[in-house]
Amino acid sequence: MSTLAPASHAARTDLLTFSSRVARLAPDGLIRLKNERDRTTAWALAVGVLVRRDFGANLEGADDVTVSAKALADAVDRSVSSSEVVDLPEAMDAAWRASLPPSTDWTHREDLPATEILQTLDLAGSQLKALDDTQIAAAGDAMLSQTIAMVDRDSVEPVEIPMRMLVAMSRLGFLSEAGGENDTIRVATNGRWIVAATRLGAAFRRPASIDLLGLS
Repeated sequence: MSTLAPASHAARTDLLTFSSRVARLAPDGLIRLKNERDRTTAWALAVGVLVRRDFGANLEGADDVTVSAKALADAVDRSVSSSEVVDLPEAMDAAWRASLPPSTDWTHREDLPATEILQTLDLAGSQLKALDDTQIAAAGDAMLSQTIAMVDRDSVEPVEIPMRMLVAMSRLGFLSEAGGENDTIRVATNGRWIVAATRLGAAFRRPASIDLLGLS
């Protein structure tokens, strides 16, 4: 059985929050955990977006494992009072269907003020306000796919940021501290891949290559 050893109480709490939110957005969702030097990187699919969150933790017994988001949240919750390590639930590696983005050679396109983006999201997504996390994934594709920001407008290939990327970041808490150190959303590209990132996490899309189910 694989285990995960959080480096601190804060890391354990962050992992519990992330896995719980992913499970609410995607009740049957998966989280893929990978060892990355001195941290563990968690990947998940939420509202048609691939998201990444890094944690101060050490994955033991495997360098790359996929588990149920809900089962992981339950396991982390149990570990708070029972153990320093998290006993990971049954591996579901064969169920992971999405390819991961490149780790290098990204081209920075523009930094967006998070406060302005949140205001834009609030206005453009007014229809989404009444939906809780379990309902958001069922929102119309046309609504979630509408462009909410245009980046690097003067370039030959400007970058369109769909609402679903920012909705995923907002619901997972990646934009929750806008106004402080996290007041910038950095946008970069690598081929067809687009990433919007803050210090709290990142959302990735590959238009026309990753569909809503991540069946690339």
